[in-house]
Amino acid sequence: MRNNNGELIAYVSKNNGTITAADTIAEKKKICEAEFGFTFTKEDFQKWIEAADNTALMYILALMRKEGMFNCSEEKYSPEDIVKLLKVKPQYHQLIIRWLTALKDKKFICEEKGMFYAKTKYADDIAEKAEEDWKLIDRKIGYSDVLMNYIHSSSTQLKDLLTGKKHPNELLFPQGKLDIAYAAYKDNIVNRSINKVLHEEILEILNKNRQNIRILEIGAGVAGSSLELIEKLHPYNVEYYFTDVSKFFFNEAKKLFSQYNWINYKIYDINKCNWDQGFEGEKFDIILCGNVLHNAEDIKKSLTNIRKMLKNEGKLFIIEEVKKRYALLTSMEFEFAEAVKEYSDGRKSKESIFINYEEWKNIIKEMEGHIILSYPEEDDVLYSAGQVLMEVQFSSENDLDINEIESYLKTKVPEYMIPSKIIELNEFPMSSNGKIDRKKLSIREEKYRKDKVNEVEPLDDLENRIKNIWCEIIGCKEIGRDEDFYSVGGDSLLVAQTISQMMQKLPETKGWKWDALMMALMKNATIKGIAEVLRGKISETTEEKSENISPFISFKEPEKDCEKAKILFHAGTGTLSSYKDLLPYLAKSSRESELLGGFNFGSFEEYLNRDVDSLIIDTAKRYADILEKISTNQYILMGYCVGGWIAFETARILVERGKNVAKVVTISSSLCGHNYDNELLLERAFALSIGADIEKAGYIGSNTLLQRALENFKTQNGDRAISIDELCTLSGEYEELAVGFKKLSELSQEERLQKIFATIKKNEGDDAENIDMFKILYKLFRHSFKGIMRYEPSIYVGDVHALFVADDTKHFFPVRDISNKELWENIVLGDLTIDYIPGEHTNCLKEPNVHDVAKILE
Repeated sequence: MRNNNGELIAYVSKNNGTITAADTIAEKKKICEAEFGFTFTKEDFQKWIEAADNTALMYILALMRKEGMFNCSEEKYSPEDIVKLLKVKPQYHQLIIRWLTALKDKKFICEEKGMFYAKTKYADDIAEKAEEDWKLIDRKIGYSDVLMNYIHSSSTQLKDLLTGKKHPNELLFPQGKLDIAYAAYKDNIVNRSINKVLHEEILEILNKNRQNIRILEIGAGVAGSSLELIEKLHPYNVEYYFTDVSKFFFNEAKKLFSQYNWINYKIYDINKCNWDQGFEGEKFDIILCGNVLHNAEDIKKSLTNIRKMLKNEGKLFIIEEVKKRYALLTSMEFEFAEAVKEYSDGRKSKESIFINYEEWKNIIKEMEGHIILSYPEEDDVLYSAGQVLMEVQFSSENDLDINEIESYLKTKVPEYMIPSKIIELNEFPMSSNGKIDRKKLSIREEKYRKDKVNEVEPLDDLENRIKNIWCEIIGCKEIGRDEDFYSVGGDSLLVAQTISQMMQKLPETKGWKWDALMMALMKNATIKGIAEVLRGKISETTEEKSENISPFISFKEPEKDCEKAKILFHAGTGTLSSYKDLLPYLAKSSRESELLGGFNFGSFEEYLNRDVDSLIIDTAKRYADILEKISTNQYILMGYCVGGWIAFETARILVERGKNVAKVVTISSSLCGHNYDNELLLERAFALSIGADIEKAGYIGSNTLLQRALENFKTQNGDRAISIDELCTLSGEYEELAVGFKKLSELSQEERLQKIFATIKKNEGDDAENIDMFKILYKLFRHSFKGIMRYEPSIYVGDVHALFVADDTKHFFPVRDISNKELWENIVLGDLTIDYIPGEHTNCLKEPNVHDVAKILE
């Protein structure tokens, strides 16, 4: 096919049937455990496993008994009955079935025609006694105190997990810390032993072949399998790819491995084809899949994709659970359930997401592969753990020789038909009807050509100066010309610092107004983009345009006629930075015929001039006017916090004008419930919304205490706002609040905002324009929330998908009943769908919680 320059390009891929003799496959190895220094026997460890499994099952049974089930043999329950009684979130329904199956298999309960019941009357302390027995056995094993504490914590909070009040990530990654995840995947007796074998095998490969070795780790996560391995690789000539489905783990990994410039960090999803993820031409000597392949929708299909990236005689290392482990049912199984899906390879999620060792052997054998090492095996001490390391080698495939293909073509076709370039692919991109997708081939070739140009074309002087400013503020070493400001770590506050530095250090910004340059950066958020804007603008046109800045931003234009416009609406601060982590997911899942855009505040003078009494409605009308001009078949409007209500009213207006709004999606959108028209309370809420340390800033007292104080005030004084003087004279149990507010009231607002700013500021030294932008954000926030306090929702005839946070106890404002289902039922006349998303209001759109939101929005 010809590219845009008229060059003839050929694509070639190997025939899957070209397998050579398998006589190079190594003999199966045997691991000697003597050097591990175990102080317990195989039988001791088997008892530990049985006690761990029994403890989990007893906690499950204890929960059900506490909720009134299985207390007598006459009572029988279907899985649906139990789901209803426990108020189980939809994604955990299959987990309930696995619980019941496990209890039945171990004869703790019985089943008759799909109904479950207990013949035995169990004591109230069955779980506690089982755990005591387990801990007693662990004195000899010393498995991992951290992991056992995590399992205890999870097992004692099963009700909160099932109902969504507690997200499993809060237990596995408390305050974002990785200690428990390390204990689960690295720092325990089983994983230490498996990792020791894994590392020795990989180092043996490297010692035999000192040339450049390429290693791909899939599902790297917290680097449980590779942390110590990577440190050992430093003396070797290695190129390492650290991949996962989420960037959540990359920041920590980049800190851990900051001294190693041979590590690349990339997104890779085992359920997507290599082509769509930029791995279509990659080849690796070693591929490591640690506890990830059970997440495949089709294990064999995912393995086939992985094999395509493995060089001839390359080695694939797989770590997987291959036995039923009931101990996971009250802990890690909640994590697995969050990613659960319908499997297309015959696995049934209601039974188990894992396959056994024999099934692994059969799949690998069908793929012309051989397991040349597995550990632990049946006579090993750790065999009953159920986790196994498999080293796999596939029969060799014949390599393609591009030069040979070119020579052959020269003997068969005229010169004008000889391709100017032959590109080898692991696979061809396929369209939905099973044909080669030529458009994707064209896009891939164009990207390849541009990348080649960029490789040899250095940044010019202006671009280099912009890059240095961005790197300094964001805190990274390198940013590519076409990398998005937000994708490399930027956010709304960093935009403020960036604009300040650019206006100070770049003469090209002379004549630009602050908000105009900020809008220009938000719309052209790459080094190349903003450089082109600065080159192409003069002060006069900038002056004119800053007075009438459009609030609409297009993140992704449709490649053909627009069938659907997905639109995001700003939250209280007026910016779209709340969606920073969500946008990459939305862009990735967006189809060719879809527009992805959003609204920020536009001109802050215009936004602040809107009357607070009608702010939400007036803003919605402004945005509806803009959207009405977009030629599309339908709209999907999405908003977080205040943005949810703006999206809601914009949808109502569009529907009244005859437009097709497929649905409105609101994310943690609530009404205030109290009158907070008080500068100290608004400042406190703003500080919480941007992640400031309110205690350091002087806003002392918990949300719970402040909530009680305000409810008490409302009982005595009705709906009027509490004054600053009244805040400062609170008494009794609220005296702590009064002391704090009195000290703050003695400061000017300028001084109070400075104190808040100081707790979130990332760079040393004051910058007047940074604090000025910070004040603007506060003014926007204050205006938005004064508007939402006065807002009464309209009745909407369309469909709404409301996403409530699992933990609705934390909010900018101390309010109750954030997830007000009754409110939505009263104002939505169309279909109302309610889902619960992990996290709380301030972090539900941040990694790792945003991954769940993105899945729902897909």
